[in-house]
Amino acid sequence: MGSKIVSDANAFVKFLKLCQDENKENCTYMDDISVLLVKKEELLHDIITGNEPMFVCEKAQPKYEPEVTETTADSSAVEDTLFKVEQDPGPEPLSVMKARQLLSWYTMAHNPNMPLVEAPRSLHPLWVRCDKSDPCATAWLGVEAVYSGNKTSGVKLYTVSCKDGTAAFTSMVIERGDLDFTEQLWEKMRKSVTSYQDITECLKIVVKAVKLGKIKPWIHKDSNSTLSKMIVQSYQQQIDAIPLTGLTPANMLLELGLDKIRKDFINYLVGKELTTLNYLSYYLDTEVDLQEQVIRVRKLHHLLEILGTCSTFLSLPHDRLFLFTQSCLQYYKSSDYNEDHVFQLQIKPALISYFYEK
Repeated sequence: MGSKIVSDANAFVKFLKLCQDENKENCTYMDDISVLLVKKEELLHDIITGNEPMFVCEKAQPKYEPEVTETTADSSAVEDTLFKVEQDPGPEPLSVMKARQLLSWYTMAHNPNMPLVEAPRSLHPLWVRCDKSDPCATAWLGVEAVYSGNKTSGVKLYTVSCKDGTAAFTSMVIERGDLDFTEQLWEKMRKSVTSYQDITECLKIVVKAVKLGKIKPWIHKDSNSTLSKMIVQSYQQQIDAIPLTGLTPANMLLELGLDKIRKDFINYLVGKELTTLNYLSYYLDTEVDLQEQVIRVRKLHHLLEILGTCSTFLSLPHDRLFLFTQSCLQYYKSSDYNEDHVFQLQIKPALISYFYEK
């Protein structure tokens, strides 16, 4: 069964890549799935910004064969070809389970730990129109690869549900509106710096501006990076010297990234009421060395990856996700990072029956 899944994933991804390379706007996959290459999907205009092309999958329209009839006029036989005229039913959705299957193939192709699935160089985001047949009345499922340079660093999963006349959009994308100066600096640097020299020059400019009092930016009180501490010291005009030589600039940039990612993870896990700060204390400890901090943040990232799969593809309820989160946090407190570890979670029979019915 595993080989068939890999084979199906490879076939689907190759098909998408062919459509993208040849700029085909409408293709049919496996006779029953229509794949559209569009610049802008109006129904998603509140979710997607910009004009980046995307794939939209929906049920393929049935093809009608022409009907041939014979009529006689003025004793001469005239053959007319009459085509059946049907009212355009509009776009038709796929089942939620089929949509999840398509997204799983797309995700597998971008997972570096799935060497048997041929990873494409780059693919447009994929959105699938759904029939709202699940309890959440899911109208759309989407997935988008995240790239760091030429390499895939992850995927974003989207869910759009529409129930009782209202629409709800949820995503594993973690966005916050309370970014302090160092977090905004991290966002700028990670997208622009390409060398050690770039890092050093950028930090020199910031440190000089802080020392001269030209900037007094706002910093979160729980920020622990070297640059954050220096900015806080500048409020009292007592700044320790920071030699920007050797590994110091790279370590300072790493500290900024760890600080930002930790706050993002707290925002999601605590905001979704999946855990509390007390349970996260082990993963947020900044007293350990930088290498250990990276390992602990990586464990949290693994937790969020599995949560995204469980919520998007399995639609597990909050109580199951809560129990899984606690189990994973407890496991990683005493165990090494291990993507092959199998987490076990009890599932209610009613939920299993629902998946069998679909």
